[in-house]
Amino acid sequence: MRGPLAGLLVPFAVSDQVVRHCERRLPFESGGFLFGDVLADEGAPQGMVTHFLPLETAMFSEHRFTPRAESVLHAVLLGQRHGKSLLASLHSHPSASPTPSPKDLESPCGFDSLHHVIVSFATPRPTWAAYRYVRSDGALALPVQSFIQL
Repeated sequence: MRGPLAGLLVPFAVSDQVVRHCERRLPFESGGFLFGDVLADEGAPQGMVTHFLPLETAMFSEHRFTPRAESVLHAVLLGQRHGKSLLASLHSHPSASPTPSPKDLESPCGFDSLHHVIVSFATPRPTWAAYRYVRSDGALALPVQSFIQL
């Protein structure tokens, strides 16, 4: 298992796919996984996102995204089959800012090596933010310093 990435690079084609997927599911939260390649430059490794794989929801909610377990397993196996690394989990906030909620911090996808991306639809133009969740005495969300849409 690799350590955490320094940042994520997201091509506009992938971000457009994410926005379209999430918009179709409004007013409910939705989500998926971002897959891609780890770029090991001279500095800390970056994640170059190449694919968004949507996850099916287990229940429709305006305040929490819960994926179906079968959907998670299918997405992970599909990513592996294509030789891509799981870089980030992603979910939407239909009417809240792209800041992790206490429920987000309890997420079962709280792997230290993954980034967690939130796409907010609280404003006319979707707003993105990426975090790395760290667990010690409690859960803490650290903003990802390098989150770039290409």
